[in-house]
Amino acid sequence: MERPVALVTGAGQGLGAAIAHGLARRRFYVVANDINPAAAERTAEALRAAGGAGEPFHADVANRVAVGAMVEEIVARLGRLDLVVHHAEVHPHRSLLESLLEMGEYEWDRTVAVILKGAFHLLQAAAPRMIERGGGGFVFIVPADVWAGVGLTTADIFASQGERDDDAPRNGSTPPTRRPKPASSPWPAPSRGR
Repeated sequence: MERPVALVTGAGQGLGAAIAHGLARRRFYVVANDINPAAAERTAEALRAAGGAGEPFHADVANRVAVGAMVEEIVARLGRLDLVVHHAEVHPHRSLLESLLEMGEYEWDRTVAVILKGAFHLLQAAAPRMIERGGGGFVFIVPADVWAGVGLTTADIFASQGERDDDAPRNGSTPPTRRPKPASSPWPAPSRGR
C-alpha cells in the first residue's frame, strides 16, 4: 500500500465519518471502524464514491482481542498502519448530563470501556507495529460533553496548553482558532521514505 493507512474508530456516523472523509481527501486509505457493520460499510462506500479509498471494519474497541485482531489484519493485508483516530463513543446523541442522570452501572462501565479502554487497547495493539515501521500517530478524541460535564470548555482545554483565544465560544462545541502548544513525544518521528 503506497498511501498512508488510517484507522478511524466510531466512523459509522457523525464526527467519526467526517474525520474519515477528511483523511480520505488527504490521500489516506481509511479503515472505517464501527461496532455497527452497516454504518461502517456506509462510510466506506461514501469514501469510495467521493473518490477516496477505504474499507469497513466491524470490531468492538472495548474488546482487547478484537482490537488486536483488527490491527493485525490491517497490517497483514495493507502492510502498514500510520494513524489511529479513536472517536468511538457509546451515546453520541445524548449529552453527558443526560447520560449520567439516566444510565445504569452497565452503561457507565460500557462508556468507560469504549472510550478509555478502547484507547488503551488501540495504543497497545498499534504502537508496536508503528514503531517497527519508524513511527506513526494517534489521536484520541473525548466527546465534548465529557469536558463540559466537568466544567471545562474546549477553549479552557486549549488555554491549559498555554494559549487562549478570547473570541472562542465557551460552550465546548467549537474549538478556538489557535492550536495548543505541541507536546513532546516519546515516539520516533515518522520516516518519509516509507
